[in-house]
Amino acid sequence: MIKLLSKKNFIPEILIALFPIALVSGPLVPEIFILIINIFFLTTIIIKKDYHFLNNKLIYIISIFVFYVTSLSLFSEYKDQIFLKNIFYFRFILFILAIYYFLNKNSKFIYLIFYSLIIMFIILIIDGFYQFAYDKNLFGYPKYRSDRISSFFEDKLVLGSFISRYFFIIIALYFYLRNKFNDLIIIPFILLSFVLIVLTGERSALFLTIIGLIVIFILLDIKFLSKFIIILSAAIILSASFKINSTLYDRYIIQTKSQISFSEKFDLRSFFDRFKYYKLSWNTAFNGFKENKIFGQGPKSFKYFCSQPKFVTYSSKKSFKNNNIQYLDIHKKFINVEIIETFFKVGDVIENNDLLLKYRFKNKNYKFFSNKEGKINLVNVATGNLINSGHQIFTLDLTDFGIPEKSYFYRNGCTTHPHQLYLQLMSETGLIGTLYIFGIFLFIIYLFIKHLFVKIFYKQLLYNNTKLCILTYFFLLLFPMTTFGNFFNNWFIMSFSLQLGLLLYFFIDKKNENK
Repeated sequence: MIKLLSKKNFIPEILIALFPIALVSGPLVPEIFILIINIFFLTTIIIKKDYHFLNNKLIYIISIFVFYVTSLSLFSEYKDQIFLKNIFYFRFILFILAIYYFLNKNSKFIYLIFYSLIIMFIILIIDGFYQFAYDKNLFGYPKYRSDRISSFFEDKLVLGSFISRYFFIIIALYFYLRNKFNDLIIIPFILLSFVLIVLTGERSALFLTIIGLIVIFILLDIKFLSKFIIILSAAIILSASFKINSTLYDRYIIQTKSQISFSEKFDLRSFFDRFKYYKLSWNTAFNGFKENKIFGQGPKSFKYFCSQPKFVTYSSKKSFKNNNIQYLDIHKKFINVEIIETFFKVGDVIENNDLLLKYRFKNKNYKFFSNKEGKINLVNVATGNLINSGHQIFTLDLTDFGIPEKSYFYRNGCTTHPHQLYLQLMSETGLIGTLYIFGIFLFIIYLFIKHLFVKIFYKQLLYNNTKLCILTYFFLLLFPMTTFGNFFNNWFIMSFSLQLGLLLYFFIDKKNENK
């Protein structure tokens, strides 16, 4: 294993190989990895004056977009809130270049990247299956929703998207290193990964993985029997999961039907109304785009402009809240918190911001304050109880306080991001940023069509399987017809930086042409 690493670049190579595993721990560890790798990279190229590799089109494409995004932050109406959050995006360019550079200096450590991904997947598969079966993972992290599993990601419900994100990269590296492994190894691995994606309850991850499998089924140069086994097995797994497990059926079928309506005639003006769960945030994002179509409001600005009157979108029907019930209004990730002390009893008069109780979560103590007022007439908690967010703590008598039992209000679409890639790009980077990214998506489709044309009519392969799998990953990443995380979130960008580094390596380095 050590022989795969070079003596001079041992540290950055091992950190790059371990980077996907570091991502599972959260944003801090991979940020430290990136800092160290970038320092080694800059020191190396400055000392050796090795700058020639910077001159290529793919690097220009990435750099131009990052420069554009950073510039928008400076001129945005919300620059005071977003500029410092966006100014350091250049570190990701350095990290991507570092991956490309060190792979060029020592291509052998790509084996370590492959082994690292395989080990990570095996651990996540075992842990995910365990959490699905026993409602907690191997470290005791509980499910945060009955229809979702998250493994080591805890309250961040991204296990399915994380697996699907690296799924096609592992297949790409397998084809690159294929002469070292038996083909029978990869099929069970693909199927187990697919099962885990199904179990996570992440609809967009499952949808994109199915699309990706169809794409590689059409494009890859492998035996038809292998393709048939994978596609048939995936179909059996999916149908069996829905048939056997009612929770999965409810998550993928019932919830989807309840959130999407296709009964009405197509009308562009009411298009977002078809998507009941996201329509408020999507309408708000579109309003932000209409106000500045060319440049948008600035990256990471959605949560700042979404509450402004000229952008905010409200629900058509009123919702209500109970003024006579005090709930434990804390983050939904806090489940099974232990009540360690209470400061109220029946008959007490409670005002806003009164200290009500102390609770413990993961060996840390927290305080909870009232957001209601009234006279307590019924208590529903006691010291030592294990309760979750949203638990009813007590009820209030509002007779002498002049407060109605219920208050009615209209919900709005103000969140941290609009949960859709191109609506986020439209609202935050305008037409320029949106068309830039969408143009890359269309170009990938063009490459697929070109490859298929050459394959069918000239009986030749324009791209090898490794390159096709990497292109498939980016095709799915930029696929427009699905929900999406925050495109400008640091952890999210880090999660696809390794893939961009591999893209540079396999598409620029000529020695990989016929591998």
